[in-house]
Amino acid sequence: MLLRDNFLHSDLHPGNILFHLHQISDADPSASAAALNAIKGEVRLVLLDFGIADELPQDVRDRFLTFLFSLVREDGPAAADAILGWSSDQKCVGAAAEALRADMTALIRESCRITKQRVDIDAVLKKVLTLLRRHGVSVDAVYASLVVSMCVLVGFANALDDELCLFEVAVSAFMSYSVTGEVVGKLFEK
Repeated sequence: MLLRDNFLHSDLHPGNILFHLHQISDADPSASAAALNAIKGEVRLVLLDFGIADELPQDVRDRFLTFLFSLVREDGPAAADAILGWSSDQKCVGAAAEALRADMTALIRESCRITKQRVDIDAVLKKVLTLLRRHGVSVDAVYASLVVSMCVLVGFANALDDELCLFEVAVSAFMSYSVTGEVVGKLFEK
């Protein structure tokens, strides 16, 4: 949603997400065999309750994606700098900002390396929030909402498939996006 549509649904939970399996009867004389085979079993994702949803301003989207992409690239200073842009009235400056950069680098080194161990993006984001509190970083509400939404999404995805690692999916999505400017095709299949 964020990469392709610049859209954020901040209340994703099982009651607001439905899966609709498109079923067509083989007995429908108006449908060709090829058309039936193409859509039989197609799953559509249906989102409900858009009371807490927003189309992001371009600058907010760019800053948040820069932060996420910096995590994927394992670039702590860039991730910290992106976060420092999350408020027009930033209080974390000078030595405090340098300390944030150092701590972000250590966090990424410890928690964001794709190895045999999965990257737990939910835990990473919670550690990032702890760093922001420790260093007195000002964060506008829209960014806080984005981080919380990401944590909810990760939890929901893991409830559906505990083998899914959204960080690995993000790597593919960001690589595609950085090369083409688009999210191309299916980026992840089990």
